[in-house]
Amino acid sequence: MSWNSLRLKAAGAALILLAAAGATPAAAMFQGPLTPPDDRGQVGSGQPLGAQGNNTQVPVESAPAGPTPFAPSDVGQTPLHDPNTPLPCPFPPLDERHEAYVRQLLEYWENSTNQVERFHCKFNRWDYDPVFGPAPDPTTGKVEAAAISTGEIKFEGPDKAAVEVTGRWLYTPATAEEQAQYKEAGPEQLERYVTDGRYAFEFDYTTKQVRKRELPPEIRGTTIADGPIPFIFGAKADRMLARYWIRVITPEDAAADGQYWLEAYPKYLSDASNFSRVRVVLNGDEFLPIAMEVFDPQWDEVRNFRSQSYQFEERVKNPSQGVLFLQRRPFYDPEIPRDWTLIDMPLRADVATPVDPAAPPIR
Repeated sequence: MSWNSLRLKAAGAALILLAAAGATPAAAMFQGPLTPPDDRGQVGSGQPLGAQGNNTQVPVESAPAGPTPFAPSDVGQTPLHDPNTPLPCPFPPLDERHEAYVRQLLEYWENSTNQVERFHCKFNRWDYDPVFGPAPDPTTGKVEAAAISTGEIKFEGPDKAAVEVTGRWLYTPATAEEQAQYKEAGPEQLERYVTDGRYAFEFDYTTKQVRKRELPPEIRGTTIADGPIPFIFGAKADRMLARYWIRVITPEDAAADGQYWLEAYPKYLSDASNFSRVRVVLNGDEFLPIAMEVFDPQWDEVRNFRSQSYQFEERVKNPSQGVLFLQRRPFYDPEIPRDWTLIDMPLRADVATPVDPAAPPIR
C-alpha cells in the first residue's frame, strides 16, 4: 500500500472531526444561498439500509437512494507532475461579500471544532463506480450506487480514530429470472481502520491479516488534522483557504432548513491527486456535518463518475465517562480476531519519511 493510500485511510477514519460545538452561528452571518440553488438533489438523501440477515436481497427501487452525482467542474485537468504546482480556481471569482462569508463560516467552524474532545457517529456510504457499478439510465441519467455500506466512526483528539464498515450491499444487475437488486456482501467486503497516534492498524478481511504500521515520529499527533482533506478535520481557517478554493453553494431549500453547504477544490496538485473536490453539508442547529461527498481525482460526469457519498447519523460529541471507557478501547487495544495474523511493519531506518503531499507550501 502506498503512503498516500495509508494517509487516506487514516483520514477516512477521522471524518468525525467534522464535529463542531452545539451552537448557532453568530447573528451577523447572513442567511441563504450565495449561488444559484443546485437542482440535482441534496447530498445524503435517502434512508440507511437497516440491519439485514444473511443473503439479504433488496430490490434497487427499494434500496436507500444516494445522491445523484453532481455536474463536472468547468475547468479541465492539466497533466502536471510537480506536487506544488498551483491550480486555477474552477469557478468564477467570488465577490467580497461571498469571500467574507466563507471566511466567517470557516472561522466559526474552527472555533466550534476546538471544543470537541471525543466524538462518535454512525454513517451510511454510497459508492458510485463506472466500472463495477451500473451505467447511468439512458433516459433519466440516474445513477445507482455500485455499493451501499453502513458503519461507525469514533474519534479522540488529537490523533486517535477508528472507522468500521459493518455492513455492505453490492449492486446486482437484472437477469432473465431476477430484477436488479442489492445483495448482502460477504465478510471479505467489510473494512476496519484504527490509528492510536503511533500506529495505524489496517484490517484486511480477505486475507484475515492486520497490518500494524508504525508512523514516523515527526507526524505523530498530526496524522488526522493534517490529512489529505484537512478542512474536514478542523484545520485552521487560514490553512484551509491556503490549500483550497472554497465557496458556499447552499440551495434555497437547504438554507431554509438551517444547513450550510461548502464546496472545496484543491489549489495544488498534491491535493488534487487525492480528490477533485469535496462537498460538505453542515447542520446549522449544532454545526455538525450531516453529509459529505468526495469526488475522484479524474471525476467526469460521463466517463468517470466515481465518488463516495456519506450520511452521518447519531452524532455524539464529548460522551460521558461511561461511554468514553467503551469508546477508548479500540484505540489503545485494537482486538485482533483469534484466527487472524498480526503483521508488524516497523519503520525502516534506511527509508526516509515521505514528504507530506498534503502540505504544499503556502503561497
